[in-house]
Amino acid sequence: MNTQQSPSRQVGPPLLIVGIVFVALFLAGLVISTAMAGGATYPSPFEAPEVVERYLTAHGGAAAVAGFFQLASAFPLLVFTATAVHRLRATGASVPGTYIALVGGVLSAGFTILSGLFQWAVSRPVVLSSPDAMHLAHQVSFGLGGPAYAASFGLLAAGLSVPVLIMRRGPRWVGWLGLAVAAVGMLSTLTLIVPAFAYLIPLTRFPGFIWLIAMAATLRR
Repeated sequence: MNTQQSPSRQVGPPLLIVGIVFVALFLAGLVISTAMAGGATYPSPFEAPEVVERYLTAHGGAAAVAGFFQLASAFPLLVFTATAVHRLRATGASVPGTYIALVGGVLSAGFTILSGLFQWAVSRPVVLSSPDAMHLAHQVSFGLGGPAYAASFGLLAAGLSVPVLIMRRGPRWVGWLGLAVAAVGMLSTLTLIVPAFAYLIPLTRFPGFIWLIAMAATLRR
């Protein structure tokens, strides 16, 4: 009796639900923290120091909530990564891209966890009482959750998209969108030396959410 599982019936969590939870948690953090701050948006580290200090001093609770949701969103991203890589490999995609996707997903989730923790730390009274510590935590949180996350997520997107394109599994636009997200994510690291490139970070994150949901639907079986 053959007990080997058919590639069309993969075990594991429902990938589409996992992807939606990841996106929903991150967006919930943005919406709730902005509402708590009376509509004020979380400041960029490239803004004037007094703007950053004024926001964090007045809205430390909002920063802590944003950090919590950012931390929470990392775990479904890890589940998505492991499940998606497993499903691709189970269908015969024994190519380096699957390992690249695994590394990228783990790194992007790890950077998200650290960024969330630093964002929570910046709301603590002991940090708020020291402008130097406040700005350090704020900038480290941005670096981890901004260019570091975007570049790592780009590895995840490229690593999954290339096998999907080669194997002609699912709509081709999903694979090409993943490659575009990967390219923009890598370019976003230029933010560290040219702040004007910071706009590439949301251009990685939000189209990346669309790609992730579409990829989840593509690999749902």
